[in-house]
Amino acid sequence: MQQQLQQLQQQQQPAGGGAQATVTFSTTPGTSNQANIIDYGTRYGMALYDMGTKPLFDSEEDKFDLDNDESLNFEKAVERRARAMGWYHAQQGILTFTVDGESLDLVTDYGRIDIGEIKTQSEPIYLATGALKNQRAAQNNDMMHTMLLDSLTKAAKARVQVFKDEYEFGDGGTPEVKVIVAAALYKIIMRLTIIALEALLDKNLKLTKDLQQKLKQKGDKDGQKEDGGGKATKTKNKKNIANKTRQKEDEAWKKVAPKDNEPKSKQIGKKTWNWCMHHQAWCIHKSSDCKLGKKQQESKPRWPTAQSPNSKQATTRQHKSILPTQLCLRKLLLSLNDGSDPHGS
Repeated sequence: MQQQLQQLQQQQQPAGGGAQATVTFSTTPGTSNQANIIDYGTRYGMALYDMGTKPLFDSEEDKFDLDNDESLNFEKAVERRARAMGWYHAQQGILTFTVDGESLDLVTDYGRIDIGEIKTQSEPIYLATGALKNQRAAQNNDMMHTMLLDSLTKAAKARVQVFKDEYEFGDGGTPEVKVIVAAALYKIIMRLTIIALEALLDKNLKLTKDLQQKLKQKGDKDGQKEDGGGKATKTKNKKNIANKTRQKEDEAWKKVAPKDNEPKSKQIGKKTWNWCMHHQAWCIHKSSDCKLGKKQQESKPRWPTAQSPNSKQATTRQHKSILPTQLCLRKLLLSLNDGSDPHGS
């Protein structure tokens, strides 16, 4: 684009034998003769306008969406465009403001310049009777605000336009015309970016506080458990085990058996205690009712008795099993007496 502008500039110079115009050095086409009005009726003037209004980002996806992560890139891109187009010119510039006697650059010092200062100091540009209303400064203002709006995403542009009363001012003419002041528009864009950042910081701060609160509550609960303040765990022995020594003394008498001449029952408090021969201890139940004794009785082998109905059959089976053994022993004794072979015929 800059090469095309330089070629167009050369075409504007007198041809052939005419007097050669004086060339003013500049690093960009936009800073060449930057105090002069741009003639939009020429190809050079139209090319310069296209250069100034071109969006900072080529694709819709790359456009600025008021995200703080990309705010620095946006700020630097605006500054590069402004310097290339001569928007910082001493007389025709639109981005330098004086606050409390100090000259400030709006692009980088937007936080120190309020909307009221921008509106007041931009009056020569947008008022119908302003000294710069029909000068290069007004052209610069128009190019910059077009570039800014076209460099925003659709969503960001919609958010910005809500505050158009803060960057669109009446020119005081008849009829009155609203003029977008590029400096005020840039201020609103960066203000919304800061607001979005503050909202994000507030959200993160709230999340941090919530997390700290939960960690504190968890720590308090863990501390209560360590101090015994938590829910008591169940144990198999439900007796009071706080004083084990006293418990052992309390239960020691239960193992002391009564002597032969002593009773097998005794009253202690409201309970009657009986000596259980199976548990070998003083218990509430009697030996005759002891479940352990019944189990022991059931586990003992039952030998048939004379009174048993099956005693005859059991005796017969027993005799049959003993008989072969007795015969073998008798045969062995006889063989030892006569010296014969016990395994012989």
